[in-house]
Amino acid sequence: MLSLRQSVKIGFMFLVCHLSVMGPNNGLNPLYKSINYLALVLHRSDIQFILIGGGDLQPDLVQVRSELGLDEFVTFTGRIPGEKGRKILTTANTGGHQILKTLSMMYAQ
Repeated sequence: MLSLRQSVKIGFMFLVCHLSVMGPNNGLNPLYKSINYLALVLHRSDIQFILIGGGDLQPDLVQVRSELGLDEFVTFTGRIPGEKGRKILTTANTGGHQILKTLSMMYAQ
């Protein structure tokens, strides 16, 4: 039987979660650039990204995910109930804004 951490991570070693309204000022463009860099440039296939929340731009963001070839790395949940969201967030190794800060520092060096 899979543990909660294993079942949420779906076989990935690391989990990054981003919780926001999928709107024009939510910071997902830089997050997508970071995911693209990690997954397709550095070939890190051990990181899963779960984007929690809904909003007007979610359909466009799902399309961009496919166009960038990131379907296997990025999961959109839409709005989810508190307990399920809590389980995902507490299982995550880091949040989307934290990884953006880390990658920004990496690029600056």
